[in-house]
Amino acid sequence: MFLKGFKPGVYKLFLCMYLLQACSATDSASSASESAVEDLKSLWKSGSQKIEQAWDNADPIQINTFRIEDDIRLGKTTDLQIQSTQKIIDAKQYPKLYNELQSITNQFLDHADFDHKLDFLWNVTVIDDDSIVNAFCTPGGYIYIYTGLLRFVESKEELASIIGHEMAHADKRHGTRQLTKQMGIQLILQFLAGDAGPGLLAEITGNLLSLRYSRAYEREADAASVAYLCNAGYPANGGMLFFKHILKKDKAFRMQLLSTHPNPEERIKNINQLASQKSCSNKLKLPPQYHTYLTALLP
Repeated sequence: MFLKGFKPGVYKLFLCMYLLQACSATDSASSASESAVEDLKSLWKSGSQKIEQAWDNADPIQINTFRIEDDIRLGKTTDLQIQSTQKIIDAKQYPKLYNELQSITNQFLDHADFDHKLDFLWNVTVIDDDSIVNAFCTPGGYIYIYTGLLRFVESKEELASIIGHEMAHADKRHGTRQLTKQMGIQLILQFLAGDAGPGLLAEITGNLLSLRYSRAYEREADAASVAYLCNAGYPANGGMLFFKHILKKDKAFRMQLLSTHPNPEERIKNINQLASQKSCSNKLKLPPQYHTYLTALLP
């Protein structure tokens, strides 16, 4: 938890961060959280320059000042913005499409290990935009898949690996871990102390929608997805299919996708290496009819 090389005063900062997370799991969460926030405020006032410097040098992999309830709140707020600004495929009009996607999600939840299986919503939303070949998952387990991605994938293993990867980003809390580093201590203190007005909340939501994860986060999500696939009965190396698929396309298409999915060769290698360590099968079936089946479910 603590980072080497920092002075005792900074260790107190990270201790307070840890308390903010730990106290949310207890019955006395509210009072303990308020106390931790006050400690942070006092510490900030006593030596803000040193703390700011340490904050800038901190590894976001190691810390998260946000609580689980903050992930849920931010996820709900972000979902409201997405629902109001994006063209959403109506689940009631396309139940078979949503059943297919939710069944993959539920299969992971039923068979794989999640830290926040019961904490988060794990709801799937399809965004109607064929020009974007992507998916993402916000804090709280809100999963979004573009129709462009659904028209791109060729197999269920490929789609499942992507959904598992995005679920891992939420379960590992990459969004709020990234925000911890990105926002700065002063804004986080405002948010945790309940002083976040509409402007700050809008800024945080906007940051969530534009986050680009580090290589460390992508590796962690890839590794988790391999485990999810294995536990849920899919080939553990199914994740490599998406990146191999990208590499087969023309240069312009590859450049568009690589802006959000970097280093495909490295990730293929890592996924295969991780999959080889699992006891499940790595034999890919790749039924050609799945692409036809999936696209037939779209508008």
